[in-house]
Amino acid sequence: EYPTGGMFKGKNFVFDQRVTAGEGDKSVVGRCTTCCAPYDELCGSRVCTVCRDLVLTCPNCRSELRELHCHRHAHLATCYFTFLEPFTAEELFWQLEGLRFARELQESANVRKSLTKQILKVMTRIQALKSGEAATDSDAQRRCRTCMKPSSVCDGRCWGFWKCS
Repeated sequence: EYPTGGMFKGKNFVFDQRVTAGEGDKSVVGRCTTCCAPYDELCGSRVCTVCRDLVLTCPNCRSELRELHCHRHAHLATCYFTFLEPFTAEELFWQLEGLRFARELQESANVRKSLTKQILKVMTRIQALKSGEAATDSDAQRRCRTCMKPSSVCDGRCWGFWKCS
């Protein structure tokens, strides 16, 4: 038991709509995955763009990042994006190179398959840009990875146990 009376340090994460339960000792034990500042607020709209796991990202870093990557996928943060609208053909080319490199280093067949799907998605987007079928939209709104709504509209209740039926 902690001096404040709780049975655990920080918040107790639970797998239902409450998100946290009980009274911990009020310590912030989590850290922002980007800047490592103390932070422990989970939200269904802050998920890894690759695997959709919840990501602890503080408001400052969230405002700077277009999409989020968990620790397991941090190595893909420069080349794996769900929403490709803001990128030029040249930027997509560099993403393609990063994805190909990551795929070559990957031992897992399932991960290689996921990276191959992303490579095909990027190649299709490059072709659409070059043919004039699509255009780069540098002002494209950020969208939620789960519900695809603009981030300004999504309250995070679209993911997992927050999902409204």
